[in-house]
Formats: sequence, structure tokens, C-alpha cells
Amino acid sequence: MQASDIVDGDFTLAATSRRNRNFKVYQSGYPGLFVKPVPMAHPEVIGTLRQEAAFLRFAKENACLATVRGFVPELRDYNPIRHTLTTTLVPRCQQCCPRVVGTISRTFRKPRAPITY
Repeated sequence: MQASDIVDGDFTLAATSRRNRNFKVYQSGYPGLFVKPVPMAHPEVIGTLRQEAAFLRFAKENACLATVRGFVPELRDYNPIRHTLTTTLVPRCQQCCPRVVGTISRTFRKPRAPITY
């Protein structure tokens, strides 16, 4: 992305906040992005974001989840210092129940596997 893309109006941000200050990034000719920053540095909230990033990475890299890859967004970036998660934007999607996501994440998590980024 170049500065001219923003100045020329080819770049759009749309707020989609609920609990967090999430937003969507649109640019013509490119797939959109969904950015989830953590607004506060609470260990529980940061841990949830880290688990979500670990699950998305696991889904992308492991053959056992090949059938669900089309249903989860692709992890584009996880920044553990700034506490942000960036994925591809899934058009016309609805929020999944956090309890279901947590159950799926725990089901596929390797016992005591270190999370590295």
C-alpha cells in the first residue's frame, strides 16, 4: 500500500466495534483485511487474542484442518507486542459464538505446545 492509495481515495477504513475497536480495511483490487486491536492490556484479553492467533495459524498449517480452512479467515499478522490480530476479511460473515471458538481451539491445541511467533 502506498500513501497515494490513501490520498487518492482508494483506501477505506470501517469501524466494526463491539467490545474491541475492530475495523475493516478496504482497497480496490485487493482482498480486505480485518484488524482486531486489544484496547487494554489485560492479561485475559491478551491471552484470548493470542489463542485466536494460534488457532488460525494451526488451521492454516495443519492438514487435519484442511476441510475447515474455507470457513475461517486467513491469519495475516499477529503482533504480540502491540496486541493486534490481522486476518483476511471474510465478506458477509457473522460473529461466531466465542464459546464455540474456544471449544474448537481447545480441541485442536497440542498439549503443552509452545506458541511462537
